Amino acid sequence: VCLGWVLGSAVQLIQPHLWPLRVYALLAMMAAGVGLLLWVAGQRRGWPGRLVWGLVPVVAVLAFASVGLRAVALQAERRLPVATGQALQADWRITRLPRIEGRAAVFDATLLHVYTPDGAEHAVALPVRLSWRFGGNGAGAAPPELRPGQVWRSTVRLHPPRGAANPYG
Repeated sequence: VCLGWVLGSAVQLIQPHLWPLRVYALLAMMAAGVGLLLWVAGQRRGWPGRLVWGLVPVVAVLAFASVGLRAVALQAERRLPVATGQALQADWRITRLPRIEGRAAVFDATLLHVYTPDGAEHAVALPVRLSWRFGGNGAGAAPPELRPGQVWRSTVRLHPPRGAANPYG
């Protein structure tokens, strides 16, 4: 059973794209049904060797569907209710000390709430990396003092991560 679970989980983790939720749900129900039939047959016959090994692919499909269902649920939680690149009001909490890079302070934060243009508030709890640009008018202004734990509300433009450091991440 453990071998089947590890194999099914591993196959799901190397899958490049997630399938629709209903496909994973159907796979899980089919695997559970076949597993139940094997279990009943095994109880009647005293678990001959081939029935025990028949559970490995059933558990593998069940693990594949289970990991897929969880991944789809996590992906839905992290989906923003708005288009990327759009200027939005947002509440965010600083989680790391900022680094000064040229004329910007770059830091990690947790997006707490996003306010869409229609005025709706969406709680998201999404980790983001923000860049606060300053000194754009040539005055050499410094950014405000940014410390971990501070909560700010400002206009942000969110973009998906890019780069090859963590593909599919």
